[in-house]
Amino acid sequence: MGPDELIPPLRDGKTEWVDVRTGLTSGPLVEVFGNLKAGDEIAGRGTDELRPDTDVRPRQVKPAA
Repeated sequence: MGPDELIPPLRDGKTEWVDVRTGLTSGPLVEVFGNLKAGDEIAGRGTDELRPDTDVRPRQVKPAA
């Protein structure tokens, strides 16, 4: 992610594009500023194919060891 990006959070099983700004990083963690709140799920892969209001089923990703 660059300093200004669009990411698709998942809300009610659908995608919704949101403007964000990234901050500090620490390993796999990235600080994100924008219209997101704690607990929001975001799509991390395949985002080029997602459009607003796309139905999605999130899956859990195992944290890196």
